Amino acid sequence: MIELNEKYLNLDSLSELDDKTSLNIFGTLIDTSHFLDKLEGLLHALDFSEELLNREMNEENKSELHYYIANLWADLEEFKSTCIKSRWDWDQPEIKKVITNIRYSFRYGFLGDNTKVSDSRRCEILTNYGNALSQIGRIIEAIEYYDKVLEINPNFSMANGAKGNNLFKYSRYLYDEGHKAYFLNLSYKMLKKAIEGDPYPQAKKNFQNTINILEKGCSKELLAENFDLNSYELGNSQDEIDYRNWVLNNRLFLNPLNDLGPNSIAARDVLLTPSIFTKIDEGPYYQGFYNQMKQEFVSARYLFYEGITQRELHFSDFEVMLFNTGDFPRYGLKIEKIKIAYRMAYSLFDKIAFFINYYFRLGLKEKETNFKSIWYKKQKGNKPLEIRGDLYKKENLPLRGLFWLNQDFFIEDFKESIEPESEELKNIRNSLEHKYLKIHSDYYPINCGADFSMYGEDRLAYSLNYNTFISKTLKLLKLTRSALIYLSLAIYTEEFQRYSNSEKMKDAYSIEIDVFSDDDKKLD
Repeated sequence: MIELNEKYLNLDSLSELDDKTSLNIFGTLIDTSHFLDKLEGLLHALDFSEELLNREMNEENKSELHYYIANLWADLEEFKSTCIKSRWDWDQPEIKKVITNIRYSFRYGFLGDNTKVSDSRRCEILTNYGNALSQIGRIIEAIEYYDKVLEINPNFSMANGAKGNNLFKYSRYLYDEGHKAYFLNLSYKMLKKAIEGDPYPQAKKNFQNTINILEKGCSKELLAENFDLNSYELGNSQDEIDYRNWVLNNRLFLNPLNDLGPNSIAARDVLLTPSIFTKIDEGPYYQGFYNQMKQEFVSARYLFYEGITQRELHFSDFEVMLFNTGDFPRYGLKIEKIKIAYRMAYSLFDKIAFFINYYFRLGLKEKETNFKSIWYKKQKGNKPLEIRGDLYKKENLPLRGLFWLNQDFFIEDFKESIEPESEELKNIRNSLEHKYLKIHSDYYPINCGADFSMYGEDRLAYSLNYNTFISKTLKLLKLTRSALIYLSLAIYTEEFQRYSNSEKMKDAYSIEIDVFSDDDKKLD
Protein backbone atom coordinates (compact mmCIF):
# COMPACT_ATOMS: atom_id res chain seq x y z
CA MET A 1 0.00 0.00 0.00
CA ILE A 2 2.84 2.43 0.89
CA GLU A 3 4.65 1.77 -2.40
CA LEU A 4 1.46 2.24 -4.42
CA ASN A 5 0.69 5.48 -2.61
CA GLU A 6 4.20 6.80 -3.28
CA LYS A 7 3.97 5.79 -6.94
CA TYR A 8 0.75 7.72 -7.50
CA LEU A 9 1.91 10.62 -5.37
CA ASN A 10 4.83 11.09 -7.77
CA LEU A 11 2.52 11.41 -10.79
CA ASP A 12 2.29 15.00 -11.99
CA SER A 13 -0.77 14.53 -14.20
CA LEU A 14 -3.36 12.02 -15.43
CA SER A 15 -3.87 13.74 -18.76
CA GLU A 16 -2.17 11.02 -20.83
CA LEU A 17 -4.31 8.23 -19.31
CA ASP A 18 -7.80 7.07 -20.28
CA ASP A 19 -10.78 7.71 -18.03
CA LYS A 20 -10.95 4.29 -16.39
CA THR A 21 -7.24 4.17 -15.60
CA SER A 22 -7.31 7.74 -14.30
CA LEU A 23 -10.27 7.01 -12.05
CA ASN A 24 -8.61 3.88 -10.70
CA ILE A 25 -5.45 5.80 -9.82
CA PHE A 26 -7.46 8.67 -8.35
CA GLY A 27 -9.56 6.38 -6.15
CA THR A 28 -6.57 4.33 -5.02
CA LEU A 29 -4.60 7.45 -4.07
CA ILE A 30 -7.50 8.64 -1.92
CA ASP A 31 -8.02 5.26 -0.24
CA THR A 32 -4.33 4.62 0.50
CA SER A 33 -3.79 8.17 1.76
CA HIS A 34 -6.76 7.74 4.07
CA PHE A 35 -5.47 4.49 5.57
CA LEU A 36 -1.94 5.90 5.89
CA ASP A 37 -3.21 9.19 7.42
CA LYS A 38 -1.31 11.01 4.71
CA LEU A 39 -2.61 14.53 4.15
CA GLU A 40 -0.06 15.11 1.38
CA GLY A 41 -1.66 12.33 -0.67
CA LEU A 42 -5.17 13.74 -0.18
CA LEU A 43 -4.05 17.21 -1.27
CA HIS A 44 -2.42 15.71 -4.36
CA ALA A 45 -5.67 13.89 -5.11
CA LEU A 46 -7.45 17.24 -4.77
CA ASP A 47 -5.27 18.57 -7.59
CA PHE A 48 -6.17 15.52 -9.67
CA SER A 49 -9.87 16.15 -9.01
CA GLU A 50 -9.67 19.59 -10.64
CA GLU A 51 -8.04 18.03 -13.67
CA LEU A 52 -10.62 15.26 -13.94
CA LEU A 53 -13.61 17.58 -13.49
CA ASN A 54 -12.51 19.48 -16.60
CA ARG A 55 -12.42 16.28 -18.67
CA GLU A 56 -15.28 15.13 -20.88
CA MET A 57 -16.60 11.81 -19.52
CA ASN A 58 -19.64 9.60 -19.98
CA GLU A 59 -22.20 9.63 -17.17
CA GLU A 60 -21.04 6.34 -15.68
CA ASN A 61 -17.51 7.68 -15.26
CA LYS A 62 -18.80 11.06 -14.02
CA SER A 63 -20.78 9.22 -11.39
CA GLU A 64 -17.72 7.31 -10.22
CA LEU A 65 -15.60 10.47 -10.25
CA HIS A 66 -18.00 12.31 -7.94
CA TYR A 67 -18.14 9.28 -5.63
CA TYR A 68 -14.36 9.45 -5.22
CA ILE A 69 -14.39 13.23 -4.76
CA ALA A 70 -16.99 12.82 -2.00
CA ASN A 71 -14.67 10.34 -0.25
CA LEU A 72 -11.77 12.78 -0.67
CA TRP A 73 -13.64 15.64 1.02
CA ALA A 74 -14.82 13.31 3.80
CA ASP A 75 -11.18 12.36 4.47
CA LEU A 76 -10.09 16.02 4.42
CA GLU A 77 -12.86 16.81 6.89
CA GLU A 78 -11.48 14.14 9.25
CA PHE A 79 -8.14 15.94 9.36
CA LYS A 80 -9.88 19.24 10.12
CA SER A 81 -12.17 17.84 12.82
CA THR A 82 -9.41 16.89 15.25
CA CYS A 83 -10.61 20.04 17.03
CA ILE A 84 -14.02 19.25 18.59
CA LYS A 85 -15.14 22.88 18.43
CA SER A 86 -14.76 22.88 14.64
CA ARG A 87 -17.52 20.27 14.44
CA TRP A 88 -19.91 22.87 15.88
CA ASP A 89 -19.15 25.36 13.14
CA TRP A 90 -22.42 25.57 11.26
CA ASP A 91 -20.70 26.33 7.99
CA GLN A 92 -18.99 23.05 7.11
CA PRO A 93 -17.50 23.48 3.61
CA GLU A 94 -15.97 20.00 3.55
CA ILE A 95 -19.26 18.31 4.46
CA LYS A 96 -21.02 20.49 1.90
CA LYS A 97 -18.58 19.16 -0.71
CA VAL A 98 -19.28 15.58 0.42
CA ILE A 99 -23.04 16.04 0.07
CA THR A 100 -22.68 17.93 -3.21
CA ASN A 101 -20.58 15.24 -4.85
CA ILE A 102 -22.66 12.32 -3.59
CA ARG A 103 -25.76 14.00 -5.02
CA TYR A 104 -23.98 14.53 -8.31
CA SER A 105 -23.09 10.86 -8.25
CA PHE A 106 -26.76 10.01 -7.75
CA ARG A 107 -27.74 12.41 -10.53
CA TYR A 108 -25.37 10.74 -12.98
CA GLY A 109 -26.91 7.36 -12.30
CA PHE A 110 -24.70 5.82 -9.63
CA LEU A 111 -27.72 4.08 -8.14
CA GLY A 112 -29.75 3.75 -11.33
CA ASP A 113 -31.32 0.50 -12.49
CA ASN A 114 -28.84 0.16 -15.36
CA THR A 115 -25.70 0.93 -13.40
CA LYS A 116 -22.85 -1.57 -13.24
CA VAL A 117 -22.02 -0.52 -9.68
CA SER A 118 -21.73 -3.45 -7.28
CA ASP A 119 -23.97 -3.84 -4.25
CA SER A 120 -21.00 -3.30 -1.93
CA ARG A 121 -20.18 0.02 -3.60
CA ARG A 122 -23.84 1.07 -3.43
CA CYS A 123 -23.80 0.30 0.28
CA GLU A 124 -20.65 2.36 0.77
CA ILE A 125 -21.94 5.50 -0.92
CA LEU A 126 -25.36 5.36 0.75
CA THR A 127 -23.69 4.88 4.15
CA ASN A 128 -21.35 7.80 3.47
CA TYR A 129 -24.30 9.96 2.54
CA GLY A 130 -26.14 9.00 5.71
CA ASN A 131 -23.02 9.84 7.72
CA ALA A 132 -22.78 13.29 6.15
CA LEU A 133 -26.44 14.01 6.84
CA SER A 134 -26.08 12.82 10.43
CA GLN A 135 -23.06 15.03 11.03
CA ILE A 136 -24.87 18.22 9.95
CA GLY A 137 -27.92 17.41 12.09
CA ARG A 138 -30.19 15.83 9.48
CA ILE A 139 -30.50 12.78 11.74
CA ILE A 140 -33.97 11.82 10.47
CA GLU A 141 -33.03 11.81 6.78
CA ALA A 142 -29.83 9.90 7.60
CA ILE A 143 -31.90 6.95 8.86
CA GLU A 144 -33.60 6.69 5.47
CA TYR A 145 -30.25 6.15 3.74
CA TYR A 146 -28.92 3.68 6.30
CA ASP A 147 -32.13 1.72 5.81
CA LYS A 148 -31.60 1.71 2.03
CA VAL A 149 -28.24 0.06 2.66
CA LEU A 150 -29.71 -2.52 5.02
CA GLU A 151 -32.36 -3.40 2.43
CA ILE A 152 -29.51 -4.30 0.06
CA ASN A 153 -27.40 -6.04 2.70
CA PRO A 154 -28.76 -6.41 6.27
CA ASN A 155 -25.29 -7.40 7.47
CA PHE A 156 -23.37 -4.41 6.10
CA SER A 157 -21.38 -3.55 9.22
CA MET A 158 -20.65 0.08 8.45
CA ALA A 159 -24.36 0.88 7.99
CA ASN A 160 -25.41 -1.05 11.10
CA GLY A 161 -22.83 0.76 13.18
CA ALA A 162 -23.51 4.16 11.63
CA LYS A 163 -27.25 3.81 12.16
CA GLY A 164 -26.62 2.68 15.74
CA ASN A 165 -24.51 5.79 16.35
CA ASN A 166 -27.13 7.99 14.70
CA LEU A 167 -29.92 6.55 16.87
CA PHE A 168 -27.79 7.16 19.96
CA LYS A 169 -27.28 10.76 18.81
CA TYR A 170 -31.03 11.15 18.12
CA SER A 171 -31.87 9.83 21.59
CA ARG A 172 -29.89 12.59 23.29
CA TYR A 173 -32.33 15.22 21.99
CA LEU A 174 -35.58 13.45 22.94
CA TYR A 175 -37.54 14.85 25.86
CA ASP A 176 -39.64 11.69 26.30
CA GLU A 177 -37.74 9.18 28.46
CA GLY A 178 -39.87 6.30 27.20
CA HIS A 179 -39.02 7.08 23.59
CA LYS A 180 -35.39 7.49 24.54
CA ALA A 181 -35.31 3.95 25.94
CA TYR A 182 -36.49 2.45 22.64
CA PHE A 183 -33.82 4.38 20.73
CA LEU A 184 -31.03 3.36 23.08
CA ASN A 185 -32.11 -0.28 22.98
CA LEU A 186 -32.05 -0.45 19.17
CA SER A 187 -28.86 1.62 18.99
CA TYR A 188 -27.07 -0.89 21.21
CA LYS A 189 -28.25 -3.90 19.24
CA MET A 190 -27.20 -2.40 15.90
CA LEU A 191 -23.78 -1.44 17.22
CA LYS A 192 -23.24 -4.94 18.64
CA LYS A 193 -24.19 -6.42 15.28
CA ALA A 194 -21.78 -4.04 13.54
CA ILE A 195 -18.70 -5.02 15.54
CA GLU A 196 -19.51 -8.72 15.07
CA GLY A 197 -19.03 -8.09 11.35
CA ASP A 198 -15.99 -6.64 9.64
CA PRO A 199 -16.05 -2.82 9.85
CA TYR A 200 -12.93 -0.75 9.25
CA PRO A 201 -10.65 -0.77 12.35
CA GLN A 202 -11.17 2.94 13.03
CA ALA A 203 -14.94 2.55 12.67
CA LYS A 204 -14.95 -0.52 14.90
CA LYS A 205 -13.18 1.49 17.60
CA ASN A 206 -15.77 4.25 17.24
CA PHE A 207 -18.67 1.79 17.46
CA GLN A 208 -17.14 0.16 20.53
CA ASN A 209 -16.78 3.55 22.22
CA THR A 210 -20.53 4.14 21.84
CA ILE A 211 -21.25 0.63 23.14
CA ASN A 212 -19.12 1.39 26.22
CA ILE A 213 -21.08 4.60 26.84
CA LEU A 214 -24.38 2.71 26.54
CA GLU A 215 -23.26 -0.08 28.86
CA LYS A 216 -22.09 2.45 31.42
CA GLY A 217 -25.18 4.65 31.27
CA CYS A 218 -28.00 2.12 30.77
CA SER A 219 -29.13 -0.90 32.74
CA LYS A 220 -28.38 -4.36 31.38
CA GLU A 221 -32.14 -5.02 31.40
CA LEU A 222 -32.85 -2.07 29.11
CA LEU A 223 -30.16 -3.00 26.61
CA ALA A 224 -31.23 -6.66 26.54
CA GLU A 225 -34.99 -6.02 26.38
CA ASN A 226 -36.90 -7.20 23.32
CA PHE A 227 -39.61 -4.56 23.16
CA ASP A 228 -42.95 -5.39 21.59
CA LEU A 229 -43.59 -2.43 19.28
CA ASN A 230 -46.43 -3.91 17.26
CA SER A 231 -49.26 -4.83 19.62
CA TYR A 232 -51.06 -1.49 19.48
CA GLU A 233 -54.47 -0.83 17.96
CA LEU A 234 -54.61 1.16 14.73
CA GLY A 235 -58.23 2.26 14.85
CA ASN A 236 -61.89 1.28 14.93
CA SER A 237 -62.63 1.13 11.22
CA GLN A 238 -60.85 -0.37 8.24
CA ASP A 239 -60.52 3.10 6.70
CA GLU A 240 -58.71 4.38 9.78
CA ILE A 241 -56.49 1.29 9.93
CA ASP A 242 -55.58 1.65 6.25
CA TYR A 243 -54.76 5.32 6.73
CA ARG A 244 -52.59 4.75 9.79
CA ASN A 245 -50.72 1.94 8.06
CA TRP A 246 -50.04 4.23 5.11
CA VAL A 247 -48.71 6.95 7.43
CA LEU A 248 -46.54 4.44 9.30
CA ASN A 249 -45.06 3.00 6.13
CA ASN A 250 -44.20 6.46 4.83
CA ARG A 251 -42.86 7.53 8.25
CA LEU A 252 -45.12 10.56 8.43
CA PHE A 253 -46.35 10.46 12.01
CA LEU A 254 -45.17 13.34 14.18
CA ASN A 255 -43.65 10.79 16.48
CA PRO A 256 -39.90 10.02 16.69
CA LEU A 257 -40.74 6.33 17.16
CA ASN A 258 -41.86 6.23 13.53
CA ASP A 259 -38.19 6.68 12.62
CA LEU A 260 -37.54 3.26 14.17
CA GLY A 261 -39.85 1.69 11.59
CA PRO A 262 -43.52 1.19 10.68
CA ASN A 263 -44.42 -0.19 14.12
CA SER A 264 -47.92 0.30 15.49
CA ILE A 265 -46.57 1.89 18.69
CA ALA A 266 -45.70 4.92 16.55
CA ALA A 267 -49.16 5.35 15.00
CA ARG A 268 -50.02 8.48 16.99
CA ASP A 269 -48.99 12.11 16.50
CA VAL A 270 -47.71 12.52 20.05
CA LEU A 271 -44.87 14.98 19.54
CA LEU A 272 -45.33 18.31 21.35
CA THR A 273 -43.10 21.11 22.50
CA PRO A 274 -41.10 20.14 25.58
CA SER A 275 -41.37 22.13 28.81
CA ILE A 276 -40.58 25.80 28.20
CA PHE A 277 -39.59 28.26 30.92
CA THR A 278 -41.38 31.62 30.65
CA LYS A 279 -42.13 34.61 32.83
CA ILE A 280 -45.02 34.15 35.23
CA ASP A 281 -47.32 36.48 33.31
CA GLU A 282 -46.75 34.84 29.90
CA GLY A 283 -49.22 32.34 28.53
CA PRO A 284 -48.58 29.10 26.63
CA TYR A 285 -47.99 31.01 23.39
CA TYR A 286 -45.33 28.70 22.01
CA GLN A 287 -47.43 25.63 22.73
CA GLY A 288 -50.39 27.19 20.95
CA PHE A 289 -48.33 28.08 17.89
CA TYR A 290 -46.81 24.60 17.69
CA ASN A 291 -50.31 23.13 18.06
CA GLN A 292 -51.41 25.05 14.98
CA MET A 293 -48.43 24.03 12.85
CA LYS A 294 -48.91 20.43 13.90
CA GLN A 295 -52.62 20.51 13.04
CA GLU A 296 -51.89 22.03 9.64
CA PHE A 297 -49.36 19.31 8.90
CA VAL A 298 -51.62 16.39 9.85
CA SER A 299 -54.47 17.96 7.87
CA ALA A 300 -52.22 18.37 4.82
CA ARG A 301 -51.11 14.77 5.23
CA TYR A 302 -54.69 13.50 5.27
CA LEU A 303 -55.77 15.67 2.32
CA PHE A 304 -52.88 14.18 0.37
CA TYR A 305 -53.93 10.67 1.38
CA GLU A 306 -57.52 11.36 0.33
CA GLY A 307 -56.33 12.73 -2.98
CA ILE A 308 -54.20 9.71 -3.89
CA THR A 309 -56.71 7.10 -2.70
CA GLN A 310 -59.92 8.56 -4.15
CA ARG A 311 -61.07 6.26 -6.95
CA GLU A 312 -64.48 7.59 -7.95
CA LEU A 313 -65.26 11.02 -9.32
CA HIS A 314 -66.58 13.19 -6.48
CA PHE A 315 -70.10 14.55 -6.91
CA SER A 316 -68.74 18.09 -6.61
CA ASP A 317 -67.05 17.50 -9.96
CA PHE A 318 -70.28 16.50 -11.74
CA GLU A 319 -71.23 18.82 -14.60
CA VAL A 320 -68.27 21.13 -14.11
CA MET A 321 -67.72 22.26 -17.71
CA LEU A 322 -64.03 22.42 -18.72
CA PHE A 323 -62.28 22.69 -22.10
CA ASN A 324 -60.20 19.76 -23.35
CA THR A 325 -56.83 21.38 -24.09
CA GLY A 326 -55.53 18.31 -25.88
CA ASP A 327 -52.59 17.62 -23.58
CA PHE A 328 -54.24 15.04 -21.31
CA PRO A 329 -54.82 17.35 -18.31
CA ARG A 330 -56.08 15.97 -15.00
CA TYR A 331 -58.76 17.85 -13.09
CA GLY A 332 -60.98 17.12 -10.12
CA LEU A 333 -61.28 17.42 -6.39
CA LYS A 334 -58.64 14.76 -5.80
CA ILE A 335 -56.05 16.80 -7.71
CA GLU A 336 -56.96 19.97 -5.83
CA LYS A 337 -56.68 18.18 -2.48
CA ILE A 338 -53.11 17.23 -3.33
CA LYS A 339 -52.36 20.81 -4.39
CA ILE A 340 -53.82 22.16 -1.14
CA ALA A 341 -51.76 19.64 0.84
CA TYR A 342 -48.65 20.80 -0.99
CA ARG A 343 -49.28 24.47 -0.31
CA MET A 344 -50.07 23.84 3.36
CA ALA A 345 -46.92 21.79 3.87
CA TYR A 346 -44.66 24.28 2.12
CA SER A 347 -46.09 27.23 4.05
CA LEU A 348 -45.02 25.64 7.33
CA PHE A 349 -41.35 26.45 6.71
CA ASP A 350 -41.92 30.20 7.02
CA LYS A 351 -44.10 29.59 10.10
CA ILE A 352 -41.27 27.61 11.65
CA ALA A 353 -39.03 30.59 10.90
CA PHE A 354 -41.50 32.89 12.67
CA PHE A 355 -41.42 30.60 15.71
CA ILE A 356 -37.60 30.46 15.72
CA ASN A 357 -37.36 34.25 15.45
CA TYR A 358 -39.36 34.73 18.64
CA TYR A 359 -38.19 31.76 20.65
CA PHE A 360 -34.47 32.28 19.94
CA ARG A 361 -34.87 36.07 20.29
CA LEU A 362 -33.35 36.90 16.93
CA GLY A 363 -35.17 40.22 16.68
CA LEU A 364 -36.15 40.16 13.00
CA LYS A 365 -39.11 42.25 11.92
CA GLU A 366 -42.16 40.13 11.09
CA LYS A 367 -42.18 41.20 7.43
CA GLU A 368 -38.53 40.20 7.10
CA THR A 369 -38.93 36.78 8.72
CA ASN A 370 -38.81 33.71 6.50
CA PHE A 371 -37.03 30.36 6.40
CA LYS A 372 -34.05 31.91 4.61
CA SER A 373 -33.66 35.21 6.46
CA ILE A 374 -33.55 33.83 10.00
CA TRP A 375 -30.18 32.15 9.51
CA TYR A 376 -28.21 35.05 8.07
CA LYS A 377 -27.17 38.59 8.87
CA LYS A 378 -28.83 41.23 6.74
CA GLN A 379 -26.38 42.15 3.99
CA LYS A 380 -26.21 45.12 1.65
CA GLY A 381 -25.58 44.69 -2.05
CA ASN A 382 -24.08 41.43 -3.28
CA LYS A 383 -22.05 40.58 -0.21
CA PRO A 384 -21.88 36.84 0.58
CA LEU A 385 -24.28 35.51 3.16
CA GLU A 386 -22.93 35.34 6.70
CA ILE A 387 -24.50 33.15 9.39
CA ARG A 388 -25.94 35.10 12.31
CA GLY A 389 -23.54 35.42 15.23
CA ASP A 390 -26.22 34.36 17.72
CA LEU A 391 -26.59 31.04 15.90
CA TYR A 392 -23.08 30.36 14.56
CA LYS A 393 -21.40 27.56 16.52
CA LYS A 394 -24.47 27.10 18.74
CA GLU A 395 -24.22 23.54 20.05
CA ASN A 396 -27.75 22.58 19.12
CA LEU A 397 -27.71 19.76 16.57
CA PRO A 398 -31.46 19.71 15.70
CA LEU A 399 -31.36 23.48 15.09
CA ARG A 400 -28.36 22.99 12.84
CA GLY A 401 -30.36 20.29 11.05
CA LEU A 402 -33.00 22.92 10.30
CA PHE A 403 -30.31 25.27 9.03
CA TRP A 404 -29.02 22.62 6.64
CA LEU A 405 -32.52 21.72 5.53
CA ASN A 406 -32.80 25.39 4.57
CA GLN A 407 -29.70 24.91 2.39
CA ASP A 408 -31.62 22.59 0.09
CA PHE A 409 -34.45 25.01 -0.53
CA PHE A 410 -33.39 28.61 -0.33
CA ILE A 411 -29.66 29.13 -0.85
CA GLU A 412 -28.82 30.05 -4.42
CA ASP A 413 -25.12 29.13 -4.28
CA PHE A 414 -26.16 25.59 -3.31
CA LYS A 415 -28.58 25.39 -6.22
CA GLU A 416 -26.28 23.37 -8.45
CA SER A 417 -25.70 20.76 -5.76
CA ILE A 418 -29.14 20.22 -4.34
CA GLU A 419 -31.22 17.15 -4.98
CA PRO A 420 -33.23 17.45 -8.20
CA GLU A 421 -36.42 17.18 -6.13
CA SER A 422 -35.55 20.18 -4.00
CA GLU A 423 -35.31 22.67 -6.84
CA GLU A 424 -38.49 21.35 -8.37
CA LEU A 425 -40.27 21.53 -5.01
CA LYS A 426 -39.60 25.26 -5.00
CA ASN A 427 -40.74 25.66 -8.62
CA ILE A 428 -43.98 23.80 -7.91
CA ARG A 429 -44.72 26.00 -4.91
CA ASN A 430 -44.12 29.19 -6.92
CA SER A 431 -46.41 27.94 -9.68
CA LEU A 432 -49.16 27.05 -7.22
CA GLU A 433 -48.97 30.39 -5.44
CA HIS A 434 -48.27 32.81 -8.26
CA LYS A 435 -48.79 31.13 -11.63
CA TYR A 436 -50.35 27.94 -12.95
CA LEU A 437 -49.54 24.30 -12.21
CA LYS A 438 -50.98 21.86 -14.75
CA ILE A 439 -51.16 18.15 -13.97
CA HIS A 440 -51.13 15.74 -16.93
CA SER A 441 -51.81 12.02 -17.26
CA ASP A 442 -48.69 9.94 -16.88
CA TYR A 443 -48.57 8.87 -20.52
CA TYR A 444 -48.29 12.49 -21.69
CA PRO A 445 -44.57 13.27 -22.23
CA ILE A 446 -43.68 16.56 -20.58
CA ASN A 447 -41.66 19.00 -22.74
CA CYS A 448 -42.70 17.21 -25.92
CA GLY A 449 -45.97 19.04 -26.37
CA ALA A 450 -45.30 20.08 -29.96
CA ASP A 451 -45.25 16.42 -30.96
CA PHE A 452 -48.06 15.14 -28.74
CA SER A 453 -50.55 18.01 -28.59
CA MET A 454 -52.17 19.78 -31.51
CA TYR A 455 -51.67 23.07 -29.64
CA GLY A 456 -48.04 22.54 -28.65
CA GLU A 457 -46.68 23.12 -25.15
CA ASP A 458 -48.66 25.22 -22.72
CA ARG A 459 -46.44 28.29 -22.33
CA LEU A 460 -48.37 29.57 -19.33
CA ALA A 461 -48.25 26.37 -17.30
CA TYR A 462 -45.66 24.58 -15.18
CA SER A 463 -46.42 21.01 -16.22
CA LEU A 464 -46.02 17.78 -14.27
CA ASN A 465 -47.21 14.24 -14.78
CA TYR A 466 -49.61 12.96 -12.12
CA ASN A 467 -47.29 10.44 -10.48
CA THR A 468 -44.39 12.90 -10.51
CA PHE A 469 -46.56 15.38 -8.61
CA ILE A 470 -47.47 12.64 -6.13
CA SER A 471 -43.83 11.80 -5.45
CA LYS A 472 -42.86 15.46 -5.05
CA THR A 473 -45.69 16.11 -2.60
CA LEU A 474 -44.74 13.06 -0.55
CA LYS A 475 -41.12 14.23 -0.51
CA LEU A 476 -42.24 17.66 0.74
CA LEU A 477 -44.41 16.15 3.47
CA LYS A 478 -41.45 14.12 4.71
CA LEU A 479 -39.22 17.19 4.82
CA THR A 480 -41.90 19.20 6.62
CA ARG A 481 -42.31 16.44 9.19
CA SER A 482 -38.56 16.44 9.76
CA ALA A 483 -38.58 20.20 10.23
CA LEU A 484 -41.33 20.07 12.85
CA ILE A 485 -39.52 17.33 14.76
CA TYR A 486 -36.20 19.19 14.58
CA LEU A 487 -37.94 22.27 15.94
CA SER A 488 -39.26 20.41 19.00
CA LEU A 489 -35.87 18.79 19.65
CA ALA A 490 -34.11 22.14 19.19
CA ILE A 491 -36.36 23.73 21.83
CA TYR A 492 -35.60 20.91 24.27
CA THR A 493 -31.86 21.37 23.70
CA GLU A 494 -32.06 25.13 24.10
CA GLU A 495 -34.11 24.90 27.29
CA PHE A 496 -31.56 22.55 28.81
CA GLN A 497 -28.66 24.82 27.86
CA ARG A 498 -30.40 27.96 29.11
CA TYR A 499 -31.60 26.73 32.47
CA SER A 500 -29.73 23.63 33.64
CA ASN A 501 -27.82 24.52 36.81
CA SER A 502 -29.15 28.05 36.51
CA GLU A 503 -29.87 30.27 39.50
CA LYS A 504 -33.18 31.09 37.84
CA MET A 505 -34.31 27.51 38.44
CA LYS A 506 -34.54 28.10 42.20
CA ASP A 507 -37.62 30.28 41.78
CA ALA A 508 -39.21 28.25 38.97
CA TYR A 509 -42.27 26.07 39.32
CA SER A 510 -44.19 24.01 36.80
CA ILE A 511 -47.66 24.56 35.45
CA GLU A 512 -49.40 21.60 33.84
CA ILE A 513 -51.29 22.23 30.61
CA ASP A 514 -54.20 19.95 29.82
CA VAL A 515 -54.14 17.95 26.59
CA PHE A 516 -57.23 17.97 24.39
CA SER A 517 -59.17 14.73 24.24
CA ASP A 518 -60.67 13.80 20.88
CA ASP A 519 -64.11 14.62 22.27
CA ASP A 520 -62.91 18.13 23.15
CA LYS A 521 -62.12 18.73 19.48
CA LYS A 522 -65.71 18.24 18.33
CA LEU A 523 -67.45 21.40 17.20
CA ASP A 524 -70.64 22.41 19.03
